Amino acid sequence: MAASARGASDAYAWGSNGSGQLGLGGVAGALSPRSIPPGERPSGVEWTRVSGGGAHAIGLGSDGRAYAWGANAAGQLGEGTLESRTSPVAVLRGEVPEGVTFTRVAAGGQHSLALGSDGKVYAWGSNQHGQLGDGTTLDRMTPVVVVAGEVPGGVVVTEISAGWEHSTARGSDGKLYAWGRNDHGQLGDATTLGRRSPVGVASGDVRFVAVACGRFHTLGLDTDGWAHAWGGNFAGQLGDDTLDGRLVPAPLGRGAVPSGVALTGLAAGWVHSLAVGSNGKVYGWGGNGSGQVGDGSYTDRLLPVEATGASAGVSYVSVTANGTFSVALGAGSVLRAWGANSAGQLGDGTTVLRPGPVAVQQGEIRAEVTLLSVSAGAQHVLALADGPPPLTVPVIASTRLEGTYGASVSGAVSAVGSAIVEYVAVGLPEGLSVDPATGVISGVAGQVGTFPVTVTARNAAGTGSGVLTVALATRELTVLGHGVATKTYDGTRTATLTGVGFLHGVVGEDVVELTGAGSGQFSDKNAGAGKAVVLGGYGLGGADAGKYRLGAVMLTGTITSRGLTVGGLTVPAREYDGGVMAALGGVATLEGKVAGDDVGLGGTPSASYDVAGAGARTVRVTGYVLTGLDAGNYTLPLVTEVAGTITARGLTVSGLSAAGRVY
Repeated sequence: MAASARGASDAYAWGSNGSGQLGLGGVAGALSPRSIPPGERPSGVEWTRVSGGGAHAIGLGSDGRAYAWGANAAGQLGEGTLESRTSPVAVLRGEVPEGVTFTRVAAGGQHSLALGSDGKVYAWGSNQHGQLGDGTTLDRMTPVVVVAGEVPGGVVVTEISAGWEHSTARGSDGKLYAWGRNDHGQLGDATTLGRRSPVGVASGDVRFVAVACGRFHTLGLDTDGWAHAWGGNFAGQLGDDTLDGRLVPAPLGRGAVPSGVALTGLAAGWVHSLAVGSNGKVYGWGGNGSGQVGDGSYTDRLLPVEATGASAGVSYVSVTANGTFSVALGAGSVLRAWGANSAGQLGDGTTVLRPGPVAVQQGEIRAEVTLLSVSAGAQHVLALADGPPPLTVPVIASTRLEGTYGASVSGAVSAVGSAIVEYVAVGLPEGLSVDPATGVISGVAGQVGTFPVTVTARNAAGTGSGVLTVALATRELTVLGHGVATKTYDGTRTATLTGVGFLHGVVGEDVVELTGAGSGQFSDKNAGAGKAVVLGGYGLGGADAGKYRLGAVMLTGTITSRGLTVGGLTVPAREYDGGVMAALGGVATLEGKVAGDDVGLGGTPSASYDVAGAGARTVRVTGYVLTGLDAGNYTLPLVTEVAGTITARGLTVSGLSAAGRVY
């Protein structure tokens, strides 16, 4: 009924499991500690508290959510059904406001409590006696808020405890508040009236630092380190040296507790009680028919007696009780238990009744963890431990490692797991190896192809295996030694190679050679300088040719423009007139262009004689330009010369007269 403290890596359980209250996924009981699987608890979420109830259990995750398992006949698991669960399931939000998380949990007989980060208490499960505190007696399958009742405004709840059919809370004012069944005065309000909402425990000026609920009684630890008890006392469970029930808190008798020893923790079973002293000893009182008080007898005790048995050298730090048995946690992760054991709840590997402390077996509790706390259910026990994550068999991921023949390759076995002591890789291609300590695969690839490699990783938990695909590509070679001859535009992409080609990049003594005849292709046919030329025509031969491939080789070359001339022009002869302008005749044509090219003549031509005098002359024609898509691949002379003639100009003589004469 008490809960644990801080984040834990492991949770363990043992004892009765008929309703799945051990959370192991089945209903088989356990005579020694077993590890509780996570169930619906998400990966990465740790347990922070656990609490055992009648035949169910509750755990609090580091995510602030509650998880529950076991019996569910009254909805005490809080997941919205009445179906028992054999592994942890998430408690639904119910009336818990969005953003509010749980900070504590407590499991009762058939009901459950949780303390919210808002300082309010939430409850679910059986409500026959009003133990849910919501003002009704209706069972609830999801959390409802406990009404304030007599809790003063401004007081927030700091601790909760669930009894068999009643509930208690400690306020920030140090007072206790209780609700639920009260036929034995277990609510401590000076009455035997059942309460459906919290009422104040009539403790006068006493203030409390802890509270523990039994079946019909309640214990409180005051600020001075002493216990008070109230409720049923028919077996002496109030420890006041009487069998008289108490309707309000009464101090515990000192009994065997030495003077000066304060109490640091309390626990309440059905009809017995326990306390831890500041001296590290455990004291018990009340019903002892199963030896649950722990003094080696079966005699009920009206005052505290020391729990003896296997306690020599043990310094106890906490106790828990339920039903008719007890469990104590000592420093150094020591666990001791005593009392009833019909379901193996003492965890000693037997079902033998024990009237004094005996050692709880190690069971599945890992040696490297530290036990943090224990919580007893009616016939089962939960324990939390913290330590390094449990060791699991490494998991190998199917991965791919790529590389190139003759080049360095580096990768690693992809293993998820801790404390791996050895890596193995079977089927690695030539030249590669695995470091057995780190799983790093390295080396220079000596083969080409795809290789399925079986890889394993081993730790103390076992060996995991998987397949690593190693894909090694052929090595790219380049051809050196070639240049490209400059050519005049001819309308083709053909390039003329110069020099002698040879291979570059061959590994070691590999036998590989060039085959075929090299050829070059310009990237296009057009004229230009520094043009890309693709080298082709070569292949690879030799014994090791299969390990290589020829890479693309890019050269550069120049295509110069092609010169054209203008033909077809004539110059009609003209008579000398003192000028140089000439008239053109004929039809101008381009001479020297590549067939099919789109190039023509444009512009406005003009012609002039080189000399204005008569005679055979040279006519200079200018003004022509090239047009068309391929014009850029050609050049045209600025001046075209054509033969022409200027004829002499005929002259006449005028101004003369003849004198008459006689015949």
